[in-house]
Amino acid sequence: MMLSGKKTQVYQMIHDVIPHGGDKGVRQVILMNKTVCRMADKIIICNQKYKDSLCQKYRVSLRKVKCIELWERFPDYRQPVRTGHMLFFGRLNPYKGADKLLEIVKQCKNIEFDVVGKVDPQVTDIITELKGFSNVRISEGYISDSEIEEVFEKAEWVILPYNSATQSGVVVEAYKNSKPVISFDVGAISEQIQDGKTGYLIGKGNTEAFSSKLKQVADYNDIQYASFCREAYLYGYNQFSAKKAAEKMIKILME
Repeated sequence: MMLSGKKTQVYQMIHDVIPHGGDKGVRQVILMNKTVCRMADKIIICNQKYKDSLCQKYRVSLRKVKCIELWERFPDYRQPVRTGHMLFFGRLNPYKGADKLLEIVKQCKNIEFDVVGKVDPQVTDIITELKGFSNVRISEGYISDSEIEEVFEKAEWVILPYNSATQSGVVVEAYKNSKPVISFDVGAISEQIQDGKTGYLIGKGNTEAFSSKLKQVADYNDIQYASFCREAYLYGYNQFSAKKAAEKMIKILME
């Protein structure tokens, strides 16, 4: 709840306008979203793409809906280090594309993969199969904030073979650590990645194209790679830093 002039106004944020398919608690998310839309004077979401969907689904005026992207505190830019490792970071579950990750690994046996995150019971069989590949290292379980920097430091590129998404905090974390991203073009991910500058967008579900791109970027020279890292950091800072988010919030409060 925030003050705007003499009138108290309620500002609420909705993270996922469309609940993730196969995720637990879908009904609870929908109920919470309905409650937020009914009570809030202004509703803040994290992307532009789902504004209309929110208004239609929960019958709210477009004037009530504002956008502030996900944000992080950005450190100073760090020069990239070539490691040859592709990082999958975050929960391993159906919508995050554990099945697509397995297909990609099968097609990229000469590329090193680091898979870090909590495993959903629904994909246990897939993770067991991934563990059988000598070029895959899996770290299961919760990762503390102090460990995240080390995980991203070891990565050369961050990969998001998602089956569905809204926006992704992993993209922001990658940019914060000066790492470019390769992702399937799902949800509002296209608002986060500048194709060909901060990473690459691949047609949804096309694992062959995804694998081909991984092989291509693995052969980039140091100058090419450094350019992607620099662009990823700069774009991330300008779009997703806490400083920029605060500026956007102040602008909304002044409307």
